[in-house]
Amino acid sequence: IIESLNADKPYDEMVRLMMAADELHPNDLDQLRATGYLARNWTIFNRTEWMDNVVEHVSKGFLGLTTNCAKCHEHKFDPISQQDYYAMRAFFEPYHVRLDIAPGQSDVNIDAIPRVFDGMVDEPTYLLIRGDERNPDKSKVIEPNVPELFRFSEFAIEPVDLPVESWQPERREWVIQAYVTQAQIKIDES
Repeated sequence: IIESLNADKPYDEMVRLMMAADELHPNDLDQLRATGYLARNWTIFNRTEWMDNVVEHVSKGFLGLTTNCAKCHEHKFDPISQQDYYAMRAFFEPYHVRLDIAPGQSDVNIDAIPRVFDGMVDEPTYLLIRGDERNPDKSKVIEPNVPELFRFSEFAIEPVDLPVESWQPERREWVIQAYVTQAQIKIDES
């Protein structure tokens, strides 16, 4: 966010990068950092909690609405239904977080770039009855959509062709070179 403001980047471009830099600029590490917005609350222990946090922060930050209530029931004050909540969550359901090797490194334990990626493309979204992750309504898969309040036209999602390096980052030339350099150092030390 700070880099975007300092670069006088238009707000809509900044938001697009925060939501989808992994698909818009899959090989540009400077742009990929923006997806840290979605990765920031990631927890390996409770995916539902992470998804709830993502929906909450996207709703508050970009829609100016709190949607937390709609996880369990229709929102009492804003026109956000439970269906709307889970339709927003469906955008993020495929997401997962990984650590990509930082330039000049060969070990993610020393320095790495956390980033979101579509790691579970076929992961369905279900409405959780009363918001209880142990009680999903599996009779209907929820498709990604914006809350009905913001639907001004037909919504369509189109697939994006990504380069192999976006889903296999270890194939990036500088990553291969970092591994080769590290291996050579170990050979020289032995």
